[in-house]
Amino acid sequence: MLGAGLINGQVLPLLAGRLCRGLHAQRQYGAKLLVTSGGQGQDEPVPEGDAMRDYLMSQGVTPDQVIAETALSNTAENLKFSRELLGDPQSSVQVVTSSYHVFRTALLTRKLGMRAHVIGPRTVWYYFPSVVIREFIGILRDQLRFHVAAGVIIIAVSVLSVAFSSTRSAPG
Repeated sequence: MLGAGLINGQVLPLLAGRLCRGLHAQRQYGAKLLVTSGGQGQDEPVPEGDAMRDYLMSQGVTPDQVIAETALSNTAENLKFSRELLGDPQSSVQVVTSSYHVFRTALLTRKLGMRAHVIGPRTVWYYFPSVVIREFIGILRDQLRFHVAAGVIIIAVSVLSVAFSSTRSAPG
């Protein structure tokens, strides 16, 4: 389960939604172990992973069912370090994040070679416009080489097309 920030060390509704979705998936699919993943921001008194673990335990999860992963700073590291805690790199995992973050997280799991299914609870409507922009920028950043190469190809094809069409239409 990926973190989403804390205020005064407390789990906010956005993060609680992720955790509840993860609990539902655990009960539905019988997962033996939950990994709460989130580092400690400068404005956070505790790491997100620890606060998330505590929240899950307050919801009835036993300590032997949940591990907190706290040594990270971004989604790719969340995924990488959480995966290492689970042991077998070939087993499939379920990653829980927010609905707006599912696509980018799925791209990252593929890039990391993970066999993962990414799920998330719905995002409230008023939060959606800003997070869609943030995710779009994140995808551009994460796939920068691809997007630069695609842009160069598009420009090259356009230039060649204009040059070719002007030589064909020249009187001659």
